Order: sequence, then structure tokens, then C-alpha cells
Amino acid sequence: MRKVIFFIQFLMICNTIIFAQPYLANVSQPPCGAASLTFTFSEAVLCNTVENCDFTLIGPGGPYTLSGVAGINCNAGDTAENTFTINVSPSLTTSGSFNLNLVAGCGYVTGVSGGVAVTGTYPFTINSISISLLVS
Repeated sequence: MRKVIFFIQFLMICNTIIFAQPYLANVSQPPCGAASLTFTFSEAVLCNTVENCDFTLIGPGGPYTLSGVAGINCNAGDTAENTFTINVSPSLTTSGSFNLNLVAGCGYVTGVSGGVAVTGTYPFTINSISISLLVS
């Protein structure tokens, strides 16, 4: 009787998928008196994951309430974009240093690649312009 020996080799392959994590890349310099802020993420994020409560604004003249976050492409029916505008109340009438914060407020801002946005702070400064009028 002949013995037949079979060797079965199991090969395990592990793939690690790393999703890029979007972050606040820029806040457009608002003028003194602005009632909104425009900001940009490092990559396109899903429109339905961006909410007012994902952001806070800290700075002189506050506390500030943020509302109406929107992106032009999102409003046009696209599912993702990287530039958004959010309304600020009261208006930014005080000069000084401000921080727009991305927080885990009511969910997570998610990039198109599936990565969750990194919470963090984007600092910016508003310099008011003084005008002197000399009446003679």
C-alpha cells in the first residue's frame, strides 16, 4: 500500500488600508465686520457630514454662534467639496486673534476617501482699520 501525503499551505495576507484624514487647511481672511467665514479642507469632504455643530469660533467680541454652513457645490447637488462658508453671529467687528475649531460636535466630517477629519484649530487675525477725520 502506498501512502500519499498532501501538503496544504494556507497563506494569509493582511492588507492595511489607510484613509487620508482631511483637516482645516485654510480660513479666508475675513474683513472687519464680516458676518461669515469661508474655510477650506485639505481634501473634498462629504457634504452630508458637515454640520454647524462641528465648528466653534473663539475670539474677541464673542461668544459666537455659527449657523448655515454650506458649500456651493453641495447646494448644487454634489455629494462632496472642500470649501464651505458658515455664518457668524455677532459679526466680527473686533480686531484680534481668532480660532476656528473643528470639533467632534455632532458627528464626524468625513473625506471622500473615508477618513475622518482631524479635529483641530485654524488661527487667523482680524486687523481693524482706524480712520481719523480732522475737521477744521
